Amino acid sequence: MINEIDIEEDDDEDLEYDELGDYEAEWEDEKRHQELLAKMPNGWYMIKVINFNAKKLNDIDEWMKENCHGKYERVGFRSNCAYSVGVQFENAKDAVLFRLMWG
Repeated sequence: MINEIDIEEDDDEDLEYDELGDYEAEWEDEKRHQELLAKMPNGWYMIKVINFNAKKLNDIDEWMKENCHGKYERVGFRSNCAYSVGVQFENAKDAVLFRLMWG
């Protein structure tokens, strides 16, 4: 039997940034990553998009339009020959669902 994880509405305040697992993601340019975090609104969450191409980013955009309940923003930066992409979420549930769907 599959166990379900249920996040109650008032549990959003109990979630910590690290509990979403983004601390494990290595960003190609940590300085730029920290700049994005500093500009992000308080209480928001950022998840790094990994192994992406143009089609995957389009699929992600469509998925977010259909499934996110709070505000979100796709952010990114170019560093040397690498391009990093992350998505910032206002809602912890949206961030968790995104992480489960897109890794």
